[in-house]
Amino acid sequence: MHTLLKTTIKALVLVLFTIQLQAQSTTFQLVETETGLPIPFAAIEYGENTGTITNEEGYFSIPKEQMALKNTIHISSLGYDPITLNYDEYAFAKAPIALSPSVNTLNTVYLNNKRISVDTIMNRMFRNRGKNYTYTSKKQRVFSRKSGKSTSKGLEIKYKKDTNLSRKELDRINKKLAETDLSVNANYSEVLADYYTNDISQTKLDIIKATELSDGKNKGDVSDKAMATIRNILEDSTKTYKVKTGWIKVEDSLSFRDMVGKQDSLADKIETKFSKKDIDYLVHSNNFFSQFSNFDFITTQNRYKYILEEVWDTEDDRIYKIRFEPKKRKGKYAGTILINDSDYAVLKINYTYADGKRGRNLNFKWLLGFKYTETGYQGTLTTRKTNDGTYVTSYIKEEQEREIYVNRPLKLVENKTKHKMKFNVKTTQVLLQKTELFFISDTPLTDTDYTTISEKQYVPIEKLTEYNDTTWKNYEILEPLNEMKHYN
Repeated sequence: MHTLLKTTIKALVLVLFTIQLQAQSTTFQLVETETGLPIPFAAIEYGENTGTITNEEGYFSIPKEQMALKNTIHISSLGYDPITLNYDEYAFAKAPIALSPSVNTLNTVYLNNKRISVDTIMNRMFRNRGKNYTYTSKKQRVFSRKSGKSTSKGLEIKYKKDTNLSRKELDRINKKLAETDLSVNANYSEVLADYYTNDISQTKLDIIKATELSDGKNKGDVSDKAMATIRNILEDSTKTYKVKTGWIKVEDSLSFRDMVGKQDSLADKIETKFSKKDIDYLVHSNNFFSQFSNFDFITTQNRYKYILEEVWDTEDDRIYKIRFEPKKRKGKYAGTILINDSDYAVLKINYTYADGKRGRNLNFKWLLGFKYTETGYQGTLTTRKTNDGTYVTSYIKEEQEREIYVNRPLKLVENKTKHKMKFNVKTTQVLLQKTELFFISDTPLTDTDYTTISEKQYVPIEKLTEYNDTTWKNYEILEPLNEMKHYN
C-alpha cells in the first residue's frame, strides 16, 4: 500500500513543481439486419491467413493493397449467419454490410434424448482447456491501443508554511493554488510490436512503431499560473529537497532541474518495458488456467451460477451462450461466455463487475488520508481456431475506472539551507482507462530463436495533436473509434 501511496504523492509533487488526407484504406461498417446496430469484434477474412476484426462501432478497414487484389471477403460473428462477398458486392456498396441473427434453437437442443445441462457444458469446457489452449513458445504480431483521462472531483492545495515567506505572500500564493485543476483530457497511445513468449512464460517485446495522440495540454495546462509561482521558489537548479508526507519519506534528494531534464530527454521516446508490462498484464489476467487471472468464473466454478441462455446452430458448429453471476461472496463478475459444441472451446467472453461488486479497495482515509478503489471494470476476450485445431486469443479489451482520494501533508526541506515548506494536498481523482490488444498473427518460436531476440530500452514515438489516417497506412491495425478520429 505504501508503494501505491508514494507513487500517488510523487505525482502530486510533480504537479507542485511543474485535415484528413487521401485515404490509404477503405473503411466499411458491419451492422445487424433487423436493428441496424453495429456488430463489434466480427472476424473479417480478406485473404489466406489475412484479416482483421470490427471495432466497437462495427467499422473495419481493408488496406489499399488488399483492395487492389479484389479478393472475396468472409465475415463471421458469433450469433449471426456468416456471409461471403465478392469484390463488387462490398467495394461499391453504398450501405453498411449487414448480418442476420442466427436462430435461437435452445428449446430443441438435446443430448442422448435429454436436454443438455449448463453444468455439463461448463465441465466439458473446463476439462478440454488443456487441448484447446496451449501456451508454448511463439511470436505474435500485436497492436495495442490505450486511451485514458482523469477528472478531478475536487482539489485543495494549501501552502501552509514557508520559512522564507511572510503570511501575506503565502495568502497570495494560496489564491493562485486554488485555481489548480488535475483533470487530464483524453489521450491515446498506440503500439505495433512483435511479442515473444517462451515455454516458461518469459516475454520480450520488439516495438515496430509507436504513436501518441494528445492535444498537448495535459502537461502544460495544469494551472500554469499556480505552478509558475511554485517554480519561482524551487527552480534554483543547485537545490535539492527532502520530501516527506507525514512519516512517509517520498524522496531524499529531489531536484526540480533533474526532473524537468529527464522528462525533456525522453519526450520523444517510449520505454519498452512499460509497453511490455501492459501487454503482459492483459495476457496473464485473461488466462484460462491461472487461479490469479480474472477468469475465476472458469477456474473456480463453485463461486458462480450458470444459465444456458441461447443456442445457435451455424453451418459448422453449435454455439452455446451461457450467462453467469456470483452465487457466493467471492465471485465478483457477471457476464456471458460463448462455447462451441464440437470441442467445448471458449470463443468469446464479456464480463463486468456484478451488481454491488468492485475491485480492490484500500481504505486508509482516516488513518493515512488515502483511499484507492477500483469502481468499474468491463472486459472482453475473443479467440480463433488455428490450423492445428487449437485456439489462440485474437482480441482483448479492458476498461477500468478507479478513484483515488488523498488528504496528506507534504513537507519539503532544502538539503543545504534547511529552507522548509509545508503544504496540504486534498483531492479526489477519477481515472478512466481503456486498453485494447489485437493479435494480428502468430508463428511458432524455438527457445533458441527466443534467446537471440534483444529488446531496445527506448524506441522513438511519433507525437500527434490530431488524428491522421495516413499515420498507420502501411500497417494492419484495429480501426479507431469515431471519437478518436475526430479528436482535436
